[in-house]
Amino acid sequence: MRTVLHILFISLLGFGIFTSNIFLKNILSFPFNTLNISFVFLILLLISTHSGKVVWLSFITHLLFDIYSASTFGIFLCAGTMTMLIEYWLYQDLFTNKSVWTLIAMTASGLVIFRILYTLGILFTEEILWADVLIFYLWEMIFSLILAIISYEVAKVFFNRA
Repeated sequence: MRTVLHILFISLLGFGIFTSNIFLKNILSFPFNTLNISFVFLILLLISTHSGKVVWLSFITHLLFDIYSASTFGIFLCAGTMTMLIEYWLYQDLFTNKSVWTLIAMTASGLVIFRILYTLGILFTEEILWADVLIFYLWEMIFSLILAIISYEVAKVFFNRA
């Protein structure tokens, strides 16, 4: 019974991440709608829990993004899940502490890995305007890093009070 509840909780958490990302992308204007809320949340969760369950949460979240998106099915799923798996391995072996520098390095490297895998996936199915894509990727990197740092500092203040 506990396993079923745990799977249900992870599924609902994945749906909540997906919903919040879609909500903010539709509410915010151009430079701010490039925030990758789901990725920032997954990295923060990985740093706080040290668990490989974040990879499964990433799988569920990116499956929902894949169903929602207009791109070919499987591009978000493969790129997102592989990125979180690589980030989990990097966190286990390379980034081993809970500092803000670890958060910055993991968020930046994860977004770069995700966007490389995603771009390789869409190269086979769509034509790309490189200038627009690179500008979008740069805005996403800047705002996601800022959001990750602010979220980490706020969480550190609230959870280290005890």
